[in-house]
Amino acid sequence: MQQAPSVPWQAETQERGLFDHPIIQFLFFAIVFSVPFYRWRHLSADHEFLKVDWLLVVILMLLIGPYILVQRRFPQRLRNNLWPWMLLFFLVNIASSLLTIYPEAIVSGLQKLFFGYIFIALTLLIVGRRGVYTIFPVVFCTAVVLGAMLAILGYYLQVDWLTVGVTTGVGESAMRGAGGSIGANNSALLYLFCMPILVHWIHHGRNHISRLWAVAQIVILLLGMIATFSRGGFLILIFVVGLILFEERRRFHPRLLGPMMVLLGASIIVGTLAVPDSFVDRIKSLSQGTQADAAMSRRAAYLKVGWQIFKEHPMLGTGTDTFKYNWFDSDISRYYEHEMRYAHNTYMEVLVGSGIIGLILFLAILVRALANYSQSISIFRAHGDEKMASLATAYRISFIGIITYLLVLSAIEHKLFLLSLAFAQLCLRCAEEAGECSAPEAPQPADLLAPSTALPFSTNPSQTAR
Repeated sequence: MQQAPSVPWQAETQERGLFDHPIIQFLFFAIVFSVPFYRWRHLSADHEFLKVDWLLVVILMLLIGPYILVQRRFPQRLRNNLWPWMLLFFLVNIASSLLTIYPEAIVSGLQKLFFGYIFIALTLLIVGRRGVYTIFPVVFCTAVVLGAMLAILGYYLQVDWLTVGVTTGVGESAMRGAGGSIGANNSALLYLFCMPILVHWIHHGRNHISRLWAVAQIVILLLGMIATFSRGGFLILIFVVGLILFEERRRFHPRLLGPMMVLLGASIIVGTLAVPDSFVDRIKSLSQGTQADAAMSRRAAYLKVGWQIFKEHPMLGTGTDTFKYNWFDSDISRYYEHEMRYAHNTYMEVLVGSGIIGLILFLAILVRALANYSQSISIFRAHGDEKMASLATAYRISFIGIITYLLVLSAIEHKLFLLSLAFAQLCLRCAEEAGECSAPEAPQPADLLAPSTALPFSTNPSQTAR
């Protein structure tokens, strides 16, 4: 009889055969690569559910599900201290949906949560230490940078299928760069997420070429951010940059003050020349509040409707994903385009959908995820693993950026948000194993072009960090 593993990481080592198989890895990271290209993921215009990414998820479930059943034990990789909170959140949403006055929303609302949980579980099963440290940041940032380049081309060359319309702060129409994303605001979220990771590469890139390439990617993402004309993205970009600078304080040296001032001055000059006046006008419109344009006025109206619905259904709300129905039925919606619309605020969506109980549980999930990131950083530093501590810090800043962006975007089912929740546990798992294995060398996109560099999906034991 086979002896049971005595410690968790021994059990996980036995599981690596299938989960780390190149085909499984390729399918999963193909999903990751597709995140910035929402527009081109649909296989059929008549069937909304037929998308490349979810088709790949189903294939992964069909490959992994039977393997787990045959093993007859709970996979160690699925260990996640977020599950209890997420289970309670799901149960509350079931209760609120069963009591909803919008029965047509029951299936769609709970389906979003269920498939989101499935995606988190797949992430925990498939992404190992090498995936956390090398494959994910390389694959995802490469995809986002490509999307940003398309958004820039769309804006500056006025390519219709790469842009969406927008009204500037002076009432003029303009085009926003979106690339392959579902919209400009979604693109801005992707760019914000990658910024801290690229700063990490600047410090821990393998060579000067890798570091210069990281700087170039940051420039591309900043130009992409300008092309989106996203006011929320601009504000949260300032916040994220502030968090990055705060973390960088430990690396600051007085002798760097001169070069930093020169770089700042050059950035201001280049920014003044590169930023279009229409973008400046749109940012300035923030000072006008809800009077700036119809979009700002409508966002304020979302909050009014959401608050009124919460007062009428404070405990369990009106059912998962029902804000759009409440908005359509409200009197105030008739002053705008009378159609179903999301709240552009995930927290308001949760409050309306599952009440104060659901919101408290949702916030508990976010707090627990932040605690996981912080705990992993502390463990890495205690083991002297500064590279992984730096990367975990980058992931934490990216996660903070995401949950801040949720104030202006309805995105509880967004794959980037789901990945960030899973990575909170993955970073903690890597940190707990820090005493058993050292951090692998981190290949950068520029390094992957070299003939001598092993592919990130290599399964050669000599090339795979343990």
